[in-house]
Amino acid sequence: MQEMTAGDFSRVTGLSPKALRLYADSGLLPPRRVDDRNGYRYYGEDQRGRAEQITMLRRAGAPLAVVESVVDAPDDSRSAELLAGWWRHHEQLHHEQQNVVDHLLARFASAAEDEVALEVRRRSVGECTVASVTRRVFQSELVDTFIEAERLVSDHLSAHDATRTVEFWVIYHGVVSPDSDGPIEVCVPFEGIIPPTTEITVRVEPAGEQLYTEIDADLCAYPQILRAYTAVAKASHGLSLAGAVRERYVADWDGSPGVEHVADIVQPLAPAHQR
Repeated sequence: MQEMTAGDFSRVTGLSPKALRLYADSGLLPPRRVDDRNGYRYYGEDQRGRAEQITMLRRAGAPLAVVESVVDAPDDSRSAELLAGWWRHHEQLHHEQQNVVDHLLARFASAAEDEVALEVRRRSVGECTVASVTRRVFQSELVDTFIEAERLVSDHLSAHDATRTVEFWVIYHGVVSPDSDGPIEVCVPFEGIIPPTTEITVRVEPAGEQLYTEIDADLCAYPQILRAYTAVAKASHGLSLAGAVRERYVADWDGSPGVEHVADIVQPLAPAHQR
């Protein structure tokens, strides 16, 4: 079988000598043999296809873990499935990053004072029963996760003839970001009697007061939604809080632009006797 030195293999595959050493040490692309006398590494002609796949995947921005899973898949069909799955996630992350950059560019281009201030109101809410699902999730999968959880709860309610409200909540019990996975709790208020499951909890949400601000479709995306969170946080400064901040979705919104009231950003307040 024809062999090539590491230098020749680097030239024909586009992988740098440094990359070849890294992939050899990690086991991703070990040399065909290593000379015991001088330590020189030799690669086989049959390794070119794997090396070229690694090169293309790395140029596409795939992390090493993804590269390894794709090139080590048992067949081409599985490789394609893994690559497509990573690319969908990559595109979603890129879209979120583009939103952040666009938001910052808009802020830099116009004075913050020109922004219309969001109105934060106060209201009283009654006690209600909710069915909820708790998930740990990073920012890139947040929306898909809470939509899936809301549907899971809704199907369970329907199966037991319980009546749900149109609204549902996403309660943030921890920070959700590219590096932090919450957790979040997705709650659906309902009337009726249902059994809990291994995933779905049933509890009573107490009556109380809330601070809230309404957001439209334009603000219901990251990072624009941070304006609403900041407004509520400023309004709650110095007040006694009761529970984590939450997003209260008030309509069956399909993501279309121009909808005036999509959700509220809500901060529950402690009862008067606890303040």
